[in-house]
Order: sequence, then C-alpha cells, then structure tokens
Amino acid sequence: MIAVRTHAVDAVVALVLLAFAQTGGLAASASASVDRTTAPADELVVLSINVTGADQASAPSLSGLKGFDVVSTGESRSISMGTGGMTSRETFEFVLRPTAQGPQTIPAITVRAGNQILRTNPLSVNVTAPGGSGSAGAAPTLPMPSVPSAGGAKGAGDDVFVRCTTDRKQAYVGEQILLTFSLYYATQLGNVDYEPAGTEGFRTYPLPSPPSRYENAKGRQYAVKEEAKLLFPTAPGARTITPAKVRYTTGFWDPVPRTLTTEPITIQVARLPEAGKPAGFSGVVGHLNVRADVDQHTIRMGEAATLTISVTGWGNLDAMEAPKPTLPQGLRQYQSSEHREFEPKPQGSGFRMGGQALFDQVIIPTTVGQLTIPPVEVAYFDPETRQYDVARSEPVVLQVQPGIGGGPAAEPAQAAQLRPLPDRLVGNRGGRLVSAPVFASQVLALGWLVATALVYRRRSVLAADPRLARAHSAARRTTRIVKLARALPPREAAAEIASAVCAFLADKLDVPAATISTATVEALLLEQGVEAEPARNVADLLRQCDRWRFGLSPGAASGSLGAVADSAVLWVRHLERVLPPLRGRSAREEAGR
Repeated sequence: MIAVRTHAVDAVVALVLLAFAQTGGLAASASASVDRTTAPADELVVLSINVTGADQASAPSLSGLKGFDVVSTGESRSISMGTGGMTSRETFEFVLRPTAQGPQTIPAITVRAGNQILRTNPLSVNVTAPGGSGSAGAAPTLPMPSVPSAGGAKGAGDDVFVRCTTDRKQAYVGEQILLTFSLYYATQLGNVDYEPAGTEGFRTYPLPSPPSRYENAKGRQYAVKEEAKLLFPTAPGARTITPAKVRYTTGFWDPVPRTLTTEPITIQVARLPEAGKPAGFSGVVGHLNVRADVDQHTIRMGEAATLTISVTGWGNLDAMEAPKPTLPQGLRQYQSSEHREFEPKPQGSGFRMGGQALFDQVIIPTTVGQLTIPPVEVAYFDPETRQYDVARSEPVVLQVQPGIGGGPAAEPAQAAQLRPLPDRLVGNRGGRLVSAPVFASQVLALGWLVATALVYRRRSVLAADPRLARAHSAARRTTRIVKLARALPPREAAAEIASAVCAFLADKLDVPAATISTATVEALLLEQGVEAEPARNVADLLRQCDRWRFGLSPGAASGSLGAVADSAVLWVRHLERVLPPLRGRSAREEAGR
C-alpha cells in the first residue's frame, strides 16, 4: 500500500488542479466580459469568459462570432477565498481584432462544464474609426503569453521586464522557500520563449498558476504573468538560483527577438543544529502530529489486527522515515506498509507543503491479557521556534482473549476422581454401545473439532500471508475509522474518510494505494467486475470528500459530514460483498518476492 507522493512534478500539479477543480457541489455559472466597450478598429479587444463552480469546463467555440477575428486564446484557473471557503474559477480569454466598424454584438456563448450546459450574457462593443480613443482608464489589451514555471529583478526596457523573487534568503536544510517568477509587459507580445531558473540543490514542487492580472509599476499599467515553485534545500551552504531568461518579440512588424535575464539569487542554507537533536530524527522540517490506533481493541489470541499510525502536518514530509513503534511482549509484527499523501496547500496568501502519511502494521498477539503499545514518537525540527520537538501519540491498549478452542492452559485443579458411567447412559439392548443422547453429544463434539480445525487453518493462512489478513479485516477497519471520523472537524473528517476508503480498496485488491484516486477509482472497480452504478457512486463519494477537504462544499466550514460517512459505510459493505476474494500466494511466489 505504498503511495509516496515524491512522484513526478506533473503528477503533483495534476493532483492539485484536480482537488481544486472538484466544485460540483456549488451552483455553476458562466459570465462574459470585455476589457473595453469602445475600441478603435485598429486595436484589440480582450473577451473573458469566466466559469465558476463547475467541473471540467471545456473551452467554448466562437465559430459563430461576427464582426471580430480571434487573434489568440488563453486559459487559466484560480482559487478565490472567502467566508464560505474556496471557490474554483476557470477563465478563457480570447483576443479579438474588429473586422467591422459600428456597434457590434457578442452573442451569448455556450460553455459545456461536465454534464452541464451554461450560457453567458451577451455583450456590446462600439468599434470606432482607426486611431480613435477607447474608453478612459481601460486596461491594456494584451494577449496572455504561455510561460512555463520558474525563475531578482532586472528591468530591460519600459515595455517589458521580468522579476524573480523568493520569500526568504536564509533557510535551514529542508525548510520551504517560495520562488516566484513574474513577467511584466505593457505591449503586445509575439513569440515568447522561456528558460527557467536553475534550482540545483533544491527539491522543487510547482504551484498552480495564478490568473493573469494587471499592476501599476514604473508609472505604467502592466499585464503580469506569474509562475511559482516551492523549493526545499537539500544540503547546507550558499545555494544559487541561476538566472531565468525570456526571449520575446513584439509582433509581425518587430520580429527581432529581445532577451531579458533575471538576477541570480543566493540562498544561505544553514545546517540543522546538533544540540537537542532527538534520537531517530530523520530530517523533517515543519510541524507534525501523530495518532496511533488499532482496527479492533478486543481480539482473540492468534487473530490478526492492524496497527495504523497516522502522521499529519506540514513541511518536507517526504524526508520522514516510517515510525518504529515499540511492541510489548506478546505481540508480533508480520508486515508493514505505508501510504503518503502530501501536496502544496493554500496557507494565507501563499502555499505550503502539507498532508498525511499512514503506516500500517499487521500484528498478531501470542498471549492472553491486556497489552499496551507505548506512544509512537516522530521527531521534527520546527523552523518557527528553531527547536526540535517530538510528536507523540496516545498509548494503544489491546485486550486479548483466549482463542477459540481455549488459550493457554489454566493451572490444573485437584484431579477429579474417575466415576462409573451412570446407568442411564448405558444402553439396555444388546449391540447398542450408547444411548441417543450420548451419540448426539459425540456428533456435536466431532462438529466442534472440525470447526476448530477450520478456524485454526484459516488463522494460520492469515498469519502466513499478511495480504490476506489485511483484506480479511479491511471492511471492519474502514468502518471503524469512518465512524471515528465523525467526531473530527469537517475537513479532517473528509480526509480520514477518503483515505480509509482508498486504503480499503488497496487492501481488497492488493494494489498500491497510489493507483487509487478520484480520477481512477471508477475504472479500477469496473475492471474488477463491479457494476457501473456502484463504481460511479464510489467515485462520487471521493469527490464529495475532496470538496469538503478544500472547503468547496456548501457548509463545509460548519456543517456535518454525516451523510458522507453513512454513504462510505454503505458502499464499503457493498464492495465487501461483490469484490472477488483475494487469493493467497504460493510458496514459490512468496520466495520470488
């Protein structure tokens, strides 16, 4: 169940955009606007179509537009934050060149968003003679260039300049740094080629591109395009972010390319202090919380249970090693697995890396009584306090009962004397050894022995193959986690529910949890023979959890997740019945692994 999110950059971007785009629970709307309502015939007009609260909006077609030619197009996504949480917004920009003078009408435009059909409002633009003046105070009519991610400031002219900045110039090894590249331009751009800044010595994670905006600088109004990354230095010393370069032209009549270069940025990276460093510190710089629990607190000796350690927080969580709990005498560990989910999350006006990691261990008690698993500890360095700290879970208490068929033998009492068999149990007829009651008791005893043997064999199989043990207890463990999640704040509860459902599917199907997501779960279930409607409903369940997690669901700030939790339990029980059973591996297969 390993799903470490130290994967490729494109996967991180895809997951962030997917989580922010899940806004199906909001009322979807589409609107259109232009940057000016009066424009000369020899100037451009920018048409913006904004789609709010909808999933997967497709770029609309302007094939029926009259009076204008489409010069270029652009697309951006943004997140707005308010008292009701975050709302996703997708903007499609069209740069238009008038082809006729006089009043021109841009009709209502149809936008397809998922299963919804939206229509914008119509607009009017008065096209004047060439060289006329447009409306006062109008924003520059500039096409939005497509610029990749990355890259101090070096102005190279009044029309276009670039900047590259960081939110700090000093940091510890593993501490987060925000790098922002900005392109300012107050003229129409033609071709734009971008060479990002070099970030050798840093682990990098891209952030969602903010929408293009306008800003007053150097006494002029500029259009601004930005890209940002999170950087995590990997070694101490002076680390240099090398310059970024932009080559651009300003159109057909000025084809000679110009080059702008940002200034290099030096980051002084300090080594983490040795004083106070806890034993077992693995390099996490941030803040952590730890919880530990088992899927069942009362079990019989020989049964398998799952100890789950949940680590949540922010920082360079990919540097964290799996916690190593101290198991008491009478508990044996058979296998462990992990599932990590971390991504850039909005924090104030910026972002920081955060998420959770789940570590599962299959444990089997070998003695009867009360067993206590001591608190699980994970050390980290807090850059805000500049001190080490240790996150600790609560101890976990396990009540172990004797197994079926008896546990350890009790102290023998005084041996009972043998007594003659009562006459009523002896048959009176020749050739009959015992009476009917005795025969019935023998049959029951034989049945009990057979049942005990089958149970013992089943437990032996589970103990030998932890995969089967996890699959066997997956539904019970998931149901318990979902019920406990009801007591958490809505966003934390949604994260727990989604993680539990994904872990359930990973255990039942014996696949890495990284392969299970909102985007893939429906197809995965269909491959396993699950009918289309249940598969779609499970995918919808994960989408609902995403909306609650990111505050995109109505009432997410104060509402209850009861309906989502009930739905999760319902579909977990359904999948437990319909999913094919997991088969054990042969000895040869296990040896090959």
